[in-house]
Amino acid sequence: MRRLNAILILLTLSVLCEATSLQFVVNNSDSEGLYLLRELIGTQYYTIDSAIVKDQKVVFKDRFYPAGFYELYQDSVSRLEFIINDQEEVQAEIKDRVLQRNVVFSDKENQLLWNYKYFSKTLREEKQVFQRAYKITGKQGFKQKLDSLHEIEQNYNSEFLAASEGTLVWDLVTSSDQSFLGSKDESYTREHFFDKVNFSNPALVRSGLFPRMILEYLKNHTDHTEEGFKITVDKVMTLASANAEVRQFCLMNLLEVFDKVGPAVMFQYTTEVYLLENSCSEEYGSLSGKINGYAEVMPGHLVPNVSLSNSAGEQSYLLDNLGNKKKTIVFFWSSHCSFCEETFPQLHTLLKKNKKKYQLITHSLDKNLEEWQKALDDKNLKGKHYSDLQSWKSPVVQKLKVHKTPSFYVLDAEGFILSRPKDVDELELFVEQN
Repeated sequence: MRRLNAILILLTLSVLCEATSLQFVVNNSDSEGLYLLRELIGTQYYTIDSAIVKDQKVVFKDRFYPAGFYELYQDSVSRLEFIINDQEEVQAEIKDRVLQRNVVFSDKENQLLWNYKYFSKTLREEKQVFQRAYKITGKQGFKQKLDSLHEIEQNYNSEFLAASEGTLVWDLVTSSDQSFLGSKDESYTREHFFDKVNFSNPALVRSGLFPRMILEYLKNHTDHTEEGFKITVDKVMTLASANAEVRQFCLMNLLEVFDKVGPAVMFQYTTEVYLLENSCSEEYGSLSGKINGYAEVMPGHLVPNVSLSNSAGEQSYLLDNLGNKKKTIVFFWSSHCSFCEETFPQLHTLLKKNKKKYQLITHSLDKNLEEWQKALDDKNLKGKHYSDLQSWKSPVVQKLKVHKTPSFYVLDAEGFILSRPKDVDELELFVEQN
């Protein structure tokens, strides 16, 4: 890393939504190297420009920079976070080769930001020392010191919020504040967790706020059931609808979380309810292919013509199995699924009552031929029965985006998807009305 003794950074920002000149003046004749300008989106920094020192200047081309958090980056050790807003010129003098080690800003917003950073870092380190000492010794003197530091923190935060009101850093700190929850019970916390989060401010997309708060809520304040996750997704998306950019960002964040850690059924739910019915998916990068896969199995589309295997290993295509002038119920199940077991009596009655209008095709997620055949004999379901004995790895299951059993499709005589009922009750309602 090149030695950097002093840098004067001048960021000339337009108050209007016009192109902005961004210039870094390096007051050191032997300072060289490449500098990156990076924009913070969620939890990731993205490089939006680069420049080298020339005539003691690092100049980025004119452009409009949305309000938010950015970073001047030299390497993984030397990097400086700062805020761009539409109200102030940003100027900073950096006096160390490690950009963030000794920095003095002249604009109010970044002064507040870095004073808060320095204070928080110093206080956190001091509290850790006394927490360890109290844990080891149990001496009340250390406990009293911790109480004193807590009071200092509260007083500083009150003064900070009063001084910073109306700034982006104020909005970030206020939105992150969870102290008002105190020792409230879990039901209160779930109801009010997001009360201070400003979902109407798109500048907070260029911060780590929304991913951090959403992930904490998913981990600690959500029932880890399908219904519990749906409640959380609905809550977040309702709040995020306060601003179009925030909504889009929170939607993408939820999709990325469910894509990486599951459950897959929630990726499906979020995609179908909040994306496919409201927008196209071309802008979703690496997730576009997966999202388009769900689009293919939405009602109104021709069902993918998957290859089915019967108990003798014979192959046939789904569309070739559709009934003449009849609608078809496609039922995904397995012999070891207790929820499927509860479904069979109602499904029997429904099919018997509507046998002139509907036929049944089943696909089992079993792995064992004997267990599948025995269950079929026991249930005595009238219809066409298939399984490739590959369980969740089945190409049929993956292509038709089945993430739970029981699952249902309803097809018309030509194979167009009429409905994807969430359970047998919803299936019965659809059949009775159609």
